[in-house]
Amino acid sequence: MVPPSGRTGGRRPGPGGPDDRHATTGTGRGGERDGPDDVGDHGGDGGDGRGGRGGRGDGERDTDAGYLRERDPRDGLTRAERRGLRLAWWSGAVPVLALYAWVLMAGRWAPLQRQYFDDFFDIQARAFLNGRLEVPDGSVGFEGFLIDGKTYLYFGPVPSLIRLPVLAVTDRFDGRLTTLSMLVATVLLAAAAFRLACVVRTMVRGDEPVGRRERRAWAGLAVAVLAAPPFFLASGAIVYHEATIWGVALSVAALDAVARWQRAPSGWRLVGATALITGAVLSRQTLGLGPLCALGLAGLTLALARWRGGATNAERPGGAAPDDDREGDRRRVLTRLLPALALAGFVPLFLSSYLNYAKLDQWFGLPMDRQIQSLWTGGREEVLAAHPNFMGTEYVTTTALQYLRPDAVDLRSDFPYLDFPRTGPTLVDEDAAFDALDWSSSIPASAPALTAVTLAAVVWTVRTRRRRAFADRLSPLLVGSLAGGVSVLLFAYVANRYLNDLYPFVLVGGLVGFMAAGQAARARWRPALRGPLVGAAGMLVLAGLLVNLVLALEYQRERGPVVPEAWRAEWARWRVDMPGAREPLRVALDERLPPVADGGLAVVGDCGGLYVGVRDRWLGVERGPDVGVYEVRLDVDALPVGDRVPLLTFRDDEHTTVLGAVRLDDGDVRVDVLPPEWTEPEWVLGSPVPLDGTVTLRASTDPRQLTASIQHGSTVLNPAQLGAPGRWDEVLVGQAPDREGVRAAFPGVEPVPFEPGLCEDAVG
Repeated sequence: MVPPSGRTGGRRPGPGGPDDRHATTGTGRGGERDGPDDVGDHGGDGGDGRGGRGGRGDGERDTDAGYLRERDPRDGLTRAERRGLRLAWWSGAVPVLALYAWVLMAGRWAPLQRQYFDDFFDIQARAFLNGRLEVPDGSVGFEGFLIDGKTYLYFGPVPSLIRLPVLAVTDRFDGRLTTLSMLVATVLLAAAAFRLACVVRTMVRGDEPVGRRERRAWAGLAVAVLAAPPFFLASGAIVYHEATIWGVALSVAALDAVARWQRAPSGWRLVGATALITGAVLSRQTLGLGPLCALGLAGLTLALARWRGGATNAERPGGAAPDDDREGDRRRVLTRLLPALALAGFVPLFLSSYLNYAKLDQWFGLPMDRQIQSLWTGGREEVLAAHPNFMGTEYVTTTALQYLRPDAVDLRSDFPYLDFPRTGPTLVDEDAAFDALDWSSSIPASAPALTAVTLAAVVWTVRTRRRRAFADRLSPLLVGSLAGGVSVLLFAYVANRYLNDLYPFVLVGGLVGFMAAGQAARARWRPALRGPLVGAAGMLVLAGLLVNLVLALEYQRERGPVVPEAWRAEWARWRVDMPGAREPLRVALDERLPPVADGGLAVVGDCGGLYVGVRDRWLGVERGPDVGVYEVRLDVDALPVGDRVPLLTFRDDEHTTVLGAVRLDDGDVRVDVLPPEWTEPEWVLGSPVPLDGTVTLRASTDPRQLTASIQHGSTVLNPAQLGAPGRWDEVLVGQAPDREGVRAAFPGVEPVPFEPGLCEDAVG
């Protein structure tokens, strides 16, 4: 759109000038005065000192009332400009979202899939429906907290509340909503980031019209924003990632609401910002603190300006306000603005802390000494002795180095050619006792484009602060988002998902830097310089996409804590088929595996088992009966209700172990284990799971693995140790010796033949 030529002024509009009054057309609702901190910051906001029209004389701007009325006071864009930018944004965002969905569903169209630790929010929602905060004992594994004999979850309630409409009418989807929930949250993140980008654009570039080149650039901006730390969360549809992605999405939406309230303050916009901040805090508390700090800083800036009388001066072209008007402004600050801000900050903090107290018996933090993992597994004594809430300043040197280092990606000679730092995080303070140092990259490595422009934006904002009022508008967003992420540096835990706590800062900084660079490119950059810079920016965007895609797949298929063996086998298949594949180690059946070679493969016997080295462990990739792994297939619909039938019986000279399945009255299936006779055995009951149709169950007695269990896909049916030597004298399928509580035979079970195709390809 080409604006009509308008009247020009010989001076540059400053705070309270007539041009600022034009920029706030329609914003003085609800009895609020529109002062210098309420204006749209149009005109004079250009990074080159020219007028906001990008290239016209100093202080020039369009004063045509009709043209100004077309612009939305909240983001400074016309409807046509916003539509064009939205189309460009989603043209870049949709392919990234589709790739995110593909990774999240593990390469399968399975929006209702099951993964490990994916039903916590369903369990919490069921408790809410029953009027309770506590969840059933044993339902959330080691993540529960035991308080006065009851089990509680520490995760925020928002993902559970979102499920309530579905769970209130059916239990069909219990444990199957995590993937859909994360997809919805990621789309919300994309939409919120677009809205925030529109507001930041006007803060930086004023009412400069949107050109075709800028619209194309917004497609790349969308890729840079989404192909960043949030993309890694697609590595698993699990409770940790779901809580984080909702925290990120609602925090970005809250930052947008704060920015829009800054531009056009009103009571309803403040209520909306408070609601979004509350949602973010109740999803992931640390992330919600960022927009809360931003709102506080923005409110204090506005209050200070009104206290000084700037609002009244801005409305009076004749000069300073009379003393009675200034006193009226000050009374409104004390009686309306500050109380409203205090209430807006109190609501999310009170709700979060009160819920924490109601569940965990303390207002802030987590009583880690009462977590089930601390009570049952041990190994945390040193950390608990130093910091019962797992937070301390001595962790900062290690976490800051890991999360901020630019080289937190390693190159490797075989597929996927990129990897996490192979040695893991570097422990800087040897006296700092960490609970865990998980695989992690860094902000510069996983968001290179946003990091680069954030560094430029910080410098640019500081340098222009004294000359332009819009720098004051940006400071609350930048400082607030940074404050929300700093707390993650205090954790006694390093993990790649924690990069998302720092993400809002590089998002805001990246948007500021992008808008400033676009204005500089239009006003000052020569075409010979513009091309290489745009090319370099494009390379950084593609690098971020590649890094996050590879790391998400690597964590999902190999380096994560719980990886189904079938997924690990798919990943190894890609590695074997791609250039650079390494020759596997060969180990005899009666030999132990050698020291671990991270990323290497080891073959046991004549392809009896194939293993991959992951840090300090050998993990199974393709295993069969020679190494103690057996699979059986059965139709669970044919199982008799309440009558245990045999699946497998393992025998040698000293041991007999029986696996039996029973179908419960509600239709769920349970797999139980009867240990050897000399242990004075009782049946070890498994966890009931909803199964139907023909399924394949796997029993592992492999002594080369740390754990042995019975599984269906990635679901552990019974974690009981089978007490096996790995190679049995006899294995019976569908039969059991004379034991109490199990039938002698069940013909509906058949063995699944072992086909070591991947191993054979690996050895050539």
